[in-house]
Amino acid sequence: MLKLSIIIPVYNGKKFLKTCFKNILSQTYPNIEVIFVDDASTDGGDKLIYNFAKNKDFVKVIKNEKNLGIFISRFKGLELATGDIIAFLDCDDYFDKNYYEILIENMLKTNADIVISDFVNSTEQNNITKKEDFILQGEKCFDFFCTFDSFREVYDSGCRRIIKKALYDECNSVFKLLLPRAQNIVGGEDTLYTMVLVSRAKCISFCFEAKYIYYRHPNQSICMDNKEKLFTQTLSRIRSMNLIKAYLQIEGLMDKYQYIYDTYLESLKHKLFLDSFKFGCVKEYMEFIKKYNM
Repeated sequence: MLKLSIIIPVYNGKKFLKTCFKNILSQTYPNIEVIFVDDASTDGGDKLIYNFAKNKDFVKVIKNEKNLGIFISRFKGLELATGDIIAFLDCDDYFDKNYYEILIENMLKTNADIVISDFVNSTEQNNITKKEDFILQGEKCFDFFCTFDSFREVYDSGCRRIIKKALYDECNSVFKLLLPRAQNIVGGEDTLYTMVLVSRAKCISFCFEAKYIYYRHPNQSICMDNKEKLFTQTLSRIRSMNLIKAYLQIEGLMDKYQYIYDTYLESLKHKLFLDSFKFGCVKEYMEFIKKYNM
C-alpha cells in the first residue's frame, strides 16, 4: 500500500488545530504520516501540536527558529517525508473523511503524477457545480495551465492535490535553486511550486468527487486588513511570477507562458488599484506601479 505524507505548515493557527487533528484522525486511508512544521508561532499552538504528536509514531514535528513563510516551511517538511505520495494541508481547511482515499484510488487507476480535487470556498458549500473528471497527458499537462481560466482555477490552493514523491524528486534541483530566492514569499507560493511540477508532469488527473474545503476568513481579500499588507502581498506575487518566468526561460517554455504572465500581472494591477481606492492610497499605488514597472 502506498504511503501518504501530509505536510502541514502552521503559523499562529492555534484556534484551528483541534479541528485539524480531528480531520486527520478521521481519514479512511490507513497508511499516512503527518508532518507539522511550526513556523515560529507565538500563540502557543506548538504545545497543542507536540501534545497531539505524543505517542503517535505517524506524526512528526519540525519547529522553525524564525518565521520562514509557508513556501520554505513546506519544503522543510518535504525533506522529512518518507511517503510515496505528498499532500499539503492548511490547518484551517478541511475535507471529507474519505478525501485522500478517493484521490489515491484515482492516482492508482490513472497512473497520474498529480491528482487534483475539487475546491470549494467554505462560504459556498451549498452552491457546488457538478464537474466531469478528466485527464491530461504529455504536453497537454503544461499547455492546459497556460490558459488564464485554467491558471486561476488550479492555483487557488496548493493543498487540493496529491503528488507523487518521484515528481518532487525529479524537480528537486530546481527547487533548491528557487528556495533561497523565495524567502518570506507570502502570496503566489502555490503558483510557484505548481508551475514547476506541471512542467515536468506526464499525466495529471482531475477528480472532482473529492472536495477540498477552503476556509475563507471574514473580509478576506488580497489587501487583508491594512494597506501595508496590500502592497507587501502584491510584491510577493510579482516576485513569485518573476521566479517562474526565470525558470521557464531556462526550460524554453516561456513562449507558452508569456500570455499568462502578462494577463496575470494586468489582473493583479487592476485588483491593486481597486483595493488602493478602497484604502485611500491611490498615490502609493501610482508610486508602486512606477517603481515595479507594472
